[in-house]
Amino acid sequence: MELDELAAYALRRYHIQEQHKWADFPGLSVLLHPKTGMWIALLMRQYDSATGEFIERCDLRCGSEILSEHPQPFLSSPFRMKKDGWVGLDFASSPDSVFVCRLFDQAYTRCEGNGYTIVLNDPAPASSHGSTSLPFQSAAYSPPREFTPPKIAEMRRMISGTPNPSRYESSRPLSRNMKAELFVRQAEFMKDYEDDLPWEGNFFQYFPTYSDLNVRKLRGYFSWRTKIRRGIYEAIPLSAQYIYAYELLNGIGASDMEDRLRQLAAFYALLKENHADPAFTDNLQTWIRELGITEGLPKETISKYLDSPEPDYDSILSVLQNISLCTDDELIRSLCLLDSKLSRSPVLDGQNERGRALFSRVIRHVFETCQKNGSDLFTICFGLPETLRWMPLINAVVLGRPQEADRSFQWNNARVYFCTDGRWYTRGYNKKQFNRSKLQSLLHGADLRLRRYLKTGRYLRENPSSAWAVKPIEEVLQKDREEQIEAAQPKITISLSGLDRIRRDAEITRDSLLTEEELSDLKKLNSEPEPSLVPAETKTDLPLDALQIRVLRALLKNESVSAMLRQQHRMPSVIADEINDALMEEIGDTVISCENDELYLIEDYRDDIATLLEGEQL
Repeated sequence: MELDELAAYALRRYHIQEQHKWADFPGLSVLLHPKTGMWIALLMRQYDSATGEFIERCDLRCGSEILSEHPQPFLSSPFRMKKDGWVGLDFASSPDSVFVCRLFDQAYTRCEGNGYTIVLNDPAPASSHGSTSLPFQSAAYSPPREFTPPKIAEMRRMISGTPNPSRYESSRPLSRNMKAELFVRQAEFMKDYEDDLPWEGNFFQYFPTYSDLNVRKLRGYFSWRTKIRRGIYEAIPLSAQYIYAYELLNGIGASDMEDRLRQLAAFYALLKENHADPAFTDNLQTWIRELGITEGLPKETISKYLDSPEPDYDSILSVLQNISLCTDDELIRSLCLLDSKLSRSPVLDGQNERGRALFSRVIRHVFETCQKNGSDLFTICFGLPETLRWMPLINAVVLGRPQEADRSFQWNNARVYFCTDGRWYTRGYNKKQFNRSKLQSLLHGADLRLRRYLKTGRYLRENPSSAWAVKPIEEVLQKDREEQIEAAQPKITISLSGLDRIRRDAEITRDSLLTEEELSDLKKLNSEPEPSLVPAETKTDLPLDALQIRVLRALLKNESVSAMLRQQHRMPSVIADEINDALMEEIGDTVISCENDELYLIEDYRDDIATLLEGEQL
């Protein structure tokens, strides 16, 4: 057994994710109890430069009494942990996988605090009646033997037919590679076999293969496989389903590599439809991706067989790395996956296209502003990429691959896989480096100001942590105000190309109507210099234009200005903001309110406005 197999067992059985808590010690990781948070196991990987291999050890919290009750060559005192109750496991001694998994079960129970112990070895008690067997009433009676199909019988004899049968007949458990080698030989032999005997009974085994099944269960498994290949799902123990997945991973019953992925995806769809074990279906998705990458299939081909309703962490970061190129919908969807509260904002409502466009514009501008100021906001939020060892299909019974050539596979902008000297590695972003508070302060600040600017939803409280983003957010809002004012101005288009023709036609018509004396006077008039047509500038002491003054005078008389503004093609809310901004220095407060596109004068400032407008001419 290897250390990664133990981590895979913890993930599959207890949904315990291996945690790398120490950035300075990448070879150390820990498995924690999901409820109590207690340490169950400390995993240690140390690279040996002399041999070029990793030395794998583990400290397990299964109780120090194990050392005396079940002495094993791979068990010792703990390597790092000093407290009582810990034992050490040396994985270089090829420990029995079943025994180690039971030790882990016992450690899990101890950390849970339920107060009972899993028995690792429970021999049958000695009989008090001696060892004399009871004869049948008839000496001629013998129980019927179960029928064994010739194909299954021959498959079970394949162990003795191997080039070196002693490798498989040893009392020690098979290594992972030997187990996979035997399984693939048998599976290839049985790839077309079908049966019709339904499955009966239970079956539970870690990394199961045909060797773990008796004849009755083998027939039940192959009968179930016959139906599953035809798209018919029937209930069967989870360990038996793993055998079928191992067959497909090794190419049994598939014509080529893409056919393997297609059948794995079809199996996954059947399991999802029948609400199968979620950890198993997650494994299937992971295996499809890992198998496609190691076989060098194009990403587009692999993606066809992946069921990912929501992008994973790498895909989200790939969008944010190219924030200037992604669409508004891609940007907003990625941010909502990182901060679920954002998806409930009225600014980002599906019907609020203006709010979504402005929000995307704000986020892009903040990222660009930080970049111009020499601060990479993406790195601040998500850290720098790391290179880690990657072991594809480590939690499956798969035949070892020959020495692989150096190559790389770019999954997206945030994740790359590469093989060097026959070992696979991955380079990408570690989710533990995610600076959630920094990103949330930006999203909160943008959401808060856009709600107020668009006058939508419940206004949020100011958060001091968002202060760093206020300036670039307000720059976008001010730019939008200016664009709205400009868009509200009436547009008059004059075609200059026809003016000369109109002028000539008018002169011809005029000359035909005038007498010779009138024509002579007109020529003298045209020869005189034209007076200046530029009007004197209208001077005013207030920062208001003529239309704004007319609006204020009308409001002083309690008259509606809606018709006046419609005639000028002006928006009431924009006029109100302009007048309030212009008089802020004089009055110090808002003087006009806008409700339902109707303007009203604040009564408290009526006298002040009348005083300011004395002497002003329209």
